[in-house]
Amino acid sequence: MPKAAAATTIRMRLSVSLLFIFVACILAIPPPQKPVVISYPDNTPSSIIDKAIEEIKKDGGIITHEYCKRLWLIEASFSDFFQL
Repeated sequence: MPKAAAATTIRMRLSVSLLFIFVACILAIPPPQKPVVISYPDNTPSSIIDKAIEEIKKDGGIITHEYCKRLWLIEASFSDFFQL
């Protein structure tokens, strides 16, 4: 194989490899998160609050704060793909 053909083959393989790595990096970026505040009345059983927190985490949400004075509030963030 001539030197020019070998150099071209190496460049093509390198280009394809770099393109593959670039696409893999783009696909690995997580979707942006949107902040959400969820409120419950004071007399809501803690089992319902715990189930809601569990569902938020299961769907990829992140619990940022929990407040339990007079009114249950949960601050969380979700990606655009999560539908309330």
